[in-house]
Amino acid sequence: PLPSAMHDRLAGHAGDPFLTSWILRWSYRALDEGTLLGRSFWDGSIFFPHERTLCYSEHLLGLAIPSWPLWRASRDLPLCYNSVLLASFTLAAAASYLLAYQVIRSRAASMAAGVLFAFCPFRMVEIGHIQTEVSFGVPLCFLYLERYLTRGRRSALALAVASLVFCFLASLYVGMFASLLVPPYLVLRRDLVRRRRGDLLLAVLLVA
Repeated sequence: PLPSAMHDRLAGHAGDPFLTSWILRWSYRALDEGTLLGRSFWDGSIFFPHERTLCYSEHLLGLAIPSWPLWRASRDLPLCYNSVLLASFTLAAAASYLLAYQVIRSRAASMAAGVLFAFCPFRMVEIGHIQTEVSFGVPLCFLYLERYLTRGRRSALALAVASLVFCFLASLYVGMFASLLVPPYLVLRRDLVRRRRGDLLLAVLLVA
């Protein structure tokens, strides 16, 4: 079990976890040195003499920034990697529960929805790809969109935009998946969308 091997093993198959743990370490280094916004951040220490090699894959800033305090305290890369992975299950379940409860107002059904999303086959198959495991931003995005459309609070729309941006910071794949789901959702809720076209257009421009 992973909790008993947090310091010396990486969850998932051999291959991708080694790449993503290296990317996490590179992002931690940039945070330590204050070079996150500089060009040197994108010049990863791979594929020499090519430049901006970090662009060949994910940057994982959505994972590295929240877990950076743990890195600073421990300097233990496997611990940071595995902690992010385990936290993703809890956060996915919690976010899905909140979204389901917002829509159906049943605690039992919402708990079932949270468990089903957190441990769905896609997430279990992709456990070796930590960037796609950190997908709790998707239900959070739709939770706040639903709250905005039903209550009209612009703060909820701002949180929906922030959740979608976080999806892209965690993983380009997750960000694209979430973006593709937003238009069908807005079509289904078109009766409420008509009242708030201006705010939604501004939100789209901000994300773009």
